[in-house]
Parts: sequence; structure tokens; C-alpha cells
Amino acid sequence: MPFFVTIPSLDHSEGIVYFGEYGMKILICDDEERYQNDLKVHVEEYMNNHFIKYEIYATTDSKEVFENEVSYDLAFLDIQMDDVDGISLAKELK
Repeated sequence: MPFFVTIPSLDHSEGIVYFGEYGMKILICDDEERYQNDLKVHVEEYMNNHFIKYEIYATTDSKEVFENEVSYDLAFLDIQMDDVDGISLAKELK
């Protein structure tokens, strides 16, 4: 199932945005690798074109999200997954 994401453009005088030492931490959780990889490509392209430092954590298993104690700046979650839905996962991440 295709999806579209709109990320507002950032206007900074230096052209670089930092979110901590390692950049913006982005989570992509989708049980279908094809959609996960498609989204990852689009996010990477956007971040690189806008000189935004980032790290992407991508997983097909929602349980992996809680195995590491990372605090994410942005999360892309599949709404309908086998083990948990994205809305419940978002509430747990909050």
C-alpha cells in the first residue's frame, strides 16, 4: 500500500540542522520490507538534500523498537501490522 509523506522545508541561514550529537533520530517500523525500504529512500533523499544530519532505525518487528532505549525525534509507523498497530505503538513510544 503506497503512502506519501510531506515534510515541511526548513529555512536556516547555515543550511544545516542538528538534532543532538548524532542528528535527528528517525524510526521506520513497517512489517513489509518493501514499503519500509521505499520510505527509507525518500527520507534519506530529503534529509541529504536539506543537509540535515540524521540516523534511521528501520525494523519490521515492533518489539525491536523497545529493545534499545533510543528516544526518536520522528517515527513513521505502519498502522496495520501483525503483532501491534501503529497507533498503539505510538502511544507506547510517547
